[in-house]
Amino acid sequence: MFKVKFLVADVLLLGLAGAAASLTGCGFFPPLPSNNTCTTNCTTSVSYMYIGNRAGSAPAIAGLTLTTTTTPASGATPASSTLALSATSGSNYALSFPPTALAITPSNSYLYVGETNGNVGGIYIYAINTDRSITLQTGSPVSTVTYPVAMQVDPTGAYLLVLNFSTAATASVLSIYSIGTTTGALTSVGSFTMPFVGAAQQLAISSSTSVSPQNVVATLGSGGIQALTFDPTSGVLTNVSNTATKGSLNLAQGVTINPANTYAFETETVSNLVRVFSINPTTGALTEVGSGFSTGNGPSAVLVDSSGDYVYVTNKADNTISGYSQLAGTGNLTSLGAAFATGTGPVSLVEDATKTYVGVVSQGAVLTTNTGGNPDIQIYTFDATTLGNLDKAGSANTGTEPTVAGPLVATY
Repeated sequence: MFKVKFLVADVLLLGLAGAAASLTGCGFFPPLPSNNTCTTNCTTSVSYMYIGNRAGSAPAIAGLTLTTTTTPASGATPASSTLALSATSGSNYALSFPPTALAITPSNSYLYVGETNGNVGGIYIYAINTDRSITLQTGSPVSTVTYPVAMQVDPTGAYLLVLNFSTAATASVLSIYSIGTTTGALTSVGSFTMPFVGAAQQLAISSSTSVSPQNVVATLGSGGIQALTFDPTSGVLTNVSNTATKGSLNLAQGVTINPANTYAFETETVSNLVRVFSINPTTGALTEVGSGFSTGNGPSAVLVDSSGDYVYVTNKADNTISGYSQLAGTGNLTSLGAAFATGTGPVSLVEDATKTYVGVVSQGAVLTTNTGGNPDIQIYTFDATTLGNLDKAGSANTGTEPTVAGPLVATY
């Protein structure tokens, strides 16, 4: 079966309530498999996202629903699909302060929103309802050391890890909270101060519950990247003996870990590189593969697709995405060729939930948030002939441009 994905760029942060966009086309997808049981038009809500709008005058969370309508192939007529984008019920959700980080539990039960007024930050807890609207829970906010710049829920759903802001001359702190199983409430269980100074940027944790202890990697800007391990039974973070500092002078920014938990990927905004590190399965230590792979200008976020075969890097200064294939077992990256155009200033990438529950339509979807520019939404598919390449499938505007693009998360 062909692998098909979407790439959504420059998703609207303001004015999503009541807004909708549709993209239609025959041949939009490769033919559905012959065992497909859909004999009439089938409409499936395929995924949900939450996007932070950091505009100081109207901070908010926007909820977005992606719905795919598919008509199966019939005789010589190929399958066709329509993708509709609409706001979740009650969106936008007004906030007190600009959001700086978002995280969702693996069960899709709770959304955690990090907010800050510039001095003191907090984490707000929202229940995710059956219609994917969100409801603020009592006990919010939970204070953090300074304010959260990145958050991740561990794959067991038991803990929330929060990377707190720091300047380039100070050490950042990782805060650990246990998550209440029935309420989503957060309880502080400790913190970890980084042994190297540097402005906190991004955080990644192993995505598989079969990995114990779980691998954690944080980027610290001029402080390079920090490797740790996390014990999901005790909530304890442990420093790994080696700290990769290749990016110390090149502003390490984006970071992710592949689904197999064998490699970590880190972007460097000054050197225009994405670096690959193998992860020791026993100790969590990082060993660099090669000496960095060229990106466009100003690489920011990095994403490995759900198959682990392809890597994508947003280039904020170029308004592009660089794509790579990864040679299995080596970690080496091979460029897919010319970069893929986006809206203005792409800053984050996330794979949506269709990698899990819409197998007949696609293996997953990729969404990128931009800091501004038209169109609001861009959609791409993987090229059916040259796998991994992204073909622009359409675009749409959903309203006023966001003042400042914020964090983006998708349900599992």
